[in-house]
Amino acid sequence: MRRYVLTILFIVGVFGFSASSSIAQIPAKLLQDPRQLLTALISALQTGRTPDLQQWLGGPLFQLMLAQTDGKGIYPPLRDLGPVTKIEITGPQLVKEENVYSANVVHQNGSARWVFGVNKNTARIETANFTPLITRAAPVTSPAVAPNADLVAACQRSPSLCDGGPGYAGNKPATEPRLVEFLFATTRKRQTNPTQVSFTRERGKDLIFGAAAVRIPEDHKIGRIELPRSWKLWGVNLKEEPLQDDKHFVVRKVVSLSEDEWGDIIREKNVKSALVFVHGFNTSFEHALYRNAQIVWDLQFPGLSVLFSWASSGEALDYLYDRDSAYNARVGFISLLKLLKEKHGIEHVNVLAHSMGNVVVLDALANNARTSEPVSIGELIMAAPDVDRDQFLQLAPEVRKIVKGMTLYASSSDKALTISRSLTGTPRAGDVPSDGPVLLPKIETIDVTAVGEELLGLNHNVFAATRALIDDIKIVLTTGQRPPHNRLSQIRPYPEAPSEPTYWRYAR
Repeated sequence: MRRYVLTILFIVGVFGFSASSSIAQIPAKLLQDPRQLLTALISALQTGRTPDLQQWLGGPLFQLMLAQTDGKGIYPPLRDLGPVTKIEITGPQLVKEENVYSANVVHQNGSARWVFGVNKNTARIETANFTPLITRAAPVTSPAVAPNADLVAACQRSPSLCDGGPGYAGNKPATEPRLVEFLFATTRKRQTNPTQVSFTRERGKDLIFGAAAVRIPEDHKIGRIELPRSWKLWGVNLKEEPLQDDKHFVVRKVVSLSEDEWGDIIREKNVKSALVFVHGFNTSFEHALYRNAQIVWDLQFPGLSVLFSWASSGEALDYLYDRDSAYNARVGFISLLKLLKEKHGIEHVNVLAHSMGNVVVLDALANNARTSEPVSIGELIMAAPDVDRDQFLQLAPEVRKIVKGMTLYASSSDKALTISRSLTGTPRAGDVPSDGPVLLPKIETIDVTAVGEELLGLNHNVFAATRALIDDIKIVLTTGQRPPHNRLSQIRPYPEAPSEPTYWRYAR
């Protein structure tokens, strides 16, 4: 399938522009009905009705639109989708001074995913982006996956998916160098495509099992996911770097397995420790594969690697959807832990939760701790947890009852947590405010602000950004050594001796 991605992202508050209230604005009847407003906007972009666009769009956005459409106001990929047949819209969600809406739009020849924001003061559209998918084009096979039947057979024969490489600790050598192989369990719906294995943003009813293999490039840098760069104009690719094994992460295989087949692989490995990674907000299934592979490779983790992928939308503005999905995934997460511990005899099940993944983990474990036969885990590492601070103070003591050790990595420079705080209006557990990070008995809090700002925007991966931080996580997982300042010289107690430390900081 040919994909065209159009992104018009122009937030007036960021760039310092403003529109005069004396200029014509969106008519009141359209302001009151965002579905009709979006329909009218699409029609105007399909036919080039520049007077309407000038009236509805903020000045900078209108000028950008004219420049990108040769002054005609017509965007061909959107025009080629044809008439609108159905719109599903959610919102508004207040972001700064904008009412932000999300919408799925079905056309005669395809569909499009929209996010747009209407400024309350200017009564104009100041932010807009959409991703149209033209379905009438000839389909192509995704480079990230292979036919499902071949993958199942390959995994059952145990050549590549089932032996060797970081994350598996098998006795046989890996069939390809720099290959990270791991299992996954997901609460996402399976994509309805018979030729490839992938999963959508939609929430499924059952836990689905599988295995994947990702190749790490030779020039990989700790904490990074190297992918092909692309250069776009008005959403159309002007140039895209070709995918190269020696430069980019490449998904070699993805296979969906029955629970029994999944368990057979674990038994073949005959390992006693596992690391379950729970990804965060704004993470697609494919990016979750990349991130898990990067972490396992950087850690050189010797045990079993398992990715738990919940139904994140993978869209930056779908925060509320993601938060609901995180809560929805709690039962599946506990089911996964019980499978590993009780059915497959993994003695040390460790959990690394990132961002909103901590919502899944903390709430699930706290509720499970109150049951008559709770599941116990080894180390719980909470990286930049996007959890309400007060909720964390309630949940964490319960979780501590069934966890061997708990480590919280917090940062005052994490931009995603800043956005989360602005959306929710409450401080987050992963923040480091002026009065210091969240502190609880028998939970080690480490301020990683000095490590630097997050590197990947809303994916905010400070915790995997430097070798020192990766080294500390590795020591925690493999030895459980404490206190933190005995692990690495970069970690210093606060306050300094002779006072008893209340938390720890990475040295600047």
